[in-house]
Amino acid sequence: MATFETEFLFVYGTLMSGVDNQWSLRLWRACGQPSEAKVPGRLYTLGGYPGMKDPLDGEAAWVHGQLAQLPDSPALLADLDAYEGDEFVRLRRTATLRDGRIVPVQVYMYQPEVDENQRIWSGRFTFAQ
Repeated sequence: MATFETEFLFVYGTLMSGVDNQWSLRLWRACGQPSEAKVPGRLYTLGGYPGMKDPLDGEAAWVHGQLAQLPDSPALLADLDAYEGDEFVRLRRTATLRDGRIVPVQVYMYQPEVDENQRIWSGRFTFAQ
């Protein structure tokens, strides 16, 4: 995976704070408190977890999630990359915070094609979906 100077990771699914899995717990132990944020994009349910894709041209769509301030830990990112697997690639995007500030972030983007019937139109993933 690519390395960026960005010090934030935007998460929108199984890595969010409060999700009970070893990867989320490890991320938030290292990063502290999350901040609410949103990133332009489309969100899809993939059977127990979500995947994010860029918005369509001219589309004003948002994915809502959390921002983690990353520690200087290449090992943490390498482990998260392995957890996300080959279907996801960590890319640079921009996030908007609740106060309107825009910051550069890294985010895991889903690469395979998806059916629009899987789209989460609210842009918010819940495990009940």
